[in-house]
Amino acid sequence: MSTEKVWERIASDPENRIFRTLDSSWFIDNGVKIERFDKDGSVRIMNTMTASDFYEPITSEQSLFFNNIGWEAGCLKVNIDVCDRKLSIINNMIRISEFNPDSYDIESLKRRSLKLSEKKETFFRRLEKILKSL
Repeated sequence: MSTEKVWERIASDPENRIFRTLDSSWFIDNGVKIERFDKDGSVRIMNTMTASDFYEPITSEQSLFFNNIGWEAGCLKVNIDVCDRKLSIINNMIRISEFNPDSYDIESLKRRSLKLSEKKETFFRRLEKILKSL
């Protein structure tokens, strides 16, 4: 399935609310935006869960999930990767705190790490369920 096919499935589902701009149609769900451009018909999938004002293109690995398994699996893969990235940052902050206890509230970081780990596990279980159904 191509990215265009992913768009067709999203756009054809009457429960999905498709938004319009002057030159495109788009849909956001689970932290992921898919957009089809009127000018050339190209479709782009972006990660909206960034630490900046700009969205990030999905990775080639994430693209495989969207194109080969579908929208939900792709969104779950993006969410798992976002959790991994955040956990890496938090774990680095915890390591820094071990050498400089005044730098961060280590207990708060550990709670955030645990919460993110649980969230990632939930996403992973949902993705695993989809993969088992194939």
